[in-house]
Amino acid sequence: MFEELRQLRKELASKENVPPFIIFSDASLKDMAVKLPKTEEEFLEVKGVGMQKFERFGNLFLQGISKYVQAHPELETNTMVTKETVKRTTKPSHLESYRLYQEGKSIKEIGALRGLSSISIENHLLKCAEEHLDIKWDEIFLDKEFDLVLETAKQLGSEKLKPLKEALPEHISYFMIKAILVKAGLENETR
Repeated sequence: MFEELRQLRKELASKENVPPFIIFSDASLKDMAVKLPKTEEEFLEVKGVGMQKFERFGNLFLQGISKYVQAHPELETNTMVTKETVKRTTKPSHLESYRLYQEGKSIKEIGALRGLSSISIENHLLKCAEEHLDIKWDEIFLDKEFDLVLETAKQLGSEKLKPLKEALPEHISYFMIKAILVKAGLENETR
């Protein structure tokens, strides 16, 4: 369904001579593919759809969705999916990143697979660490870097990352600093 909606968007964008995201974002198309709206009211519940976009493009997309649902009757049971249902059935984003991390994928690979920045994936992993999920710390920093960051943080007495980053050797990234601070915090919890 998503691919068919993308194709329809591409055709419309070509006719209108605008970039496809001007018609609808990928997030809107994904939401349409999940919700399969049948009416104007349901279509207006789709993420990123307002009355103006509905008036310009809504009927074309409703027709496309209707055609797809008729060709795939097994989808008919999915009337209008609520946000709560989607939240209950989808795994939290950081846990999806963690699953890929557990499969041995790198932060860059996970980001590419999920269409997210490396910084988002790094933050997902730090959140997982705070939730006491297993993180391979030795792949992020060395013991001497751990000690150096903590010692520098103690000297600066600063809660802000920027002064800490500026006081440390250039190769120590913000991610390394945050990871070290998270690990130190977890170690303090267990004492």
